[in-house]
Amino acid sequence: MAPAADAHVVDRRPGPDATFALSAEYGGGWAWRIVFDAADAENLRMRMDNVIPADRATAEKAAGPYPVMVTDLRRV
Repeated sequence: MAPAADAHVVDRRPGPDATFALSAEYGGGWAWRIVFDAADAENLRMRMDNVIPADRATAEKAAGPYPVMVTDLRRV
């Protein structure tokens, strides 16, 4: 099966803190960010954040990232 026309292949290695992140803006300053954290020898964590632009922040939701999904995978 061929990848979708807008698919991206990423060749990354974790930095010195054993994490790396991918991010993209999807319109109007809104963005998503996915962080992979391999620092824990027993778990691999993946977190997806939605990023609120400054001009859309409210008293209830500050500008910047907030987690929308967190996955912890146990290494065996």
